[in-house]
Amino acid sequence: MAAHGAANPFGEEVAKRKFPFLPSGAGPEASYLLASRGLRAFGDGLVSILLPAYLAVLGFKAFQIGVLASATLAGSAALTLSVGLVAHRFSRRSLLIAAAVLMIATGISFSLVRDFWPLLVIAFVGTLNPSSGDVSVFLPLEHAQLAHSVTDRDRTALFARYLPQSRSHAYFETIAFQATMTRTSPARI
Repeated sequence: MAAHGAANPFGEEVAKRKFPFLPSGAGPEASYLLASRGLRAFGDGLVSILLPAYLAVLGFKAFQIGVLASATLAGSAALTLSVGLVAHRFSRRSLLIAAAVLMIATGISFSLVRDFWPLLVIAFVGTLNPSSGDVSVFLPLEHAQLAHSVTDRDRTALFARYLPQSRSHAYFETIAFQATMTRTSPARI
């Protein structure tokens, strides 16, 4: 990860780091976790904006949209608690991969199914996040993985870079929403 670089003002050779954003004690998996967190935060933000509009275009009433959004939150909470009870039996990496596969399956299922009751089941069982914050099973899994991917001395510095990422994408989500809404007739939504 580190290659030799130039000498500092004191004449000591300083290692050039591949990812200068990360603290020096962070392992390579920390960069992947931060990148995936940022991408997921952007996707979650878009879903929180576009899901109600998509469901309205499908013909659902406001109450039904609220029930589906509530089911996604309740399902995420139940999944997070369930994984918390059994996570010690599995590797953190395999649980993160399983959660990612479930998230992909949820998105595909939501795009293919049009009826309320099947969507309600998918919303509860899946990992679709209709809120702008990260309230999914990924949060505790990533926290555990991050804590093991860095030295004790640099743990706080790594978490200081990890936590604000979900809010830093709000600007881009707003731009994407505006671009989407200008292409969609308000009468359809």
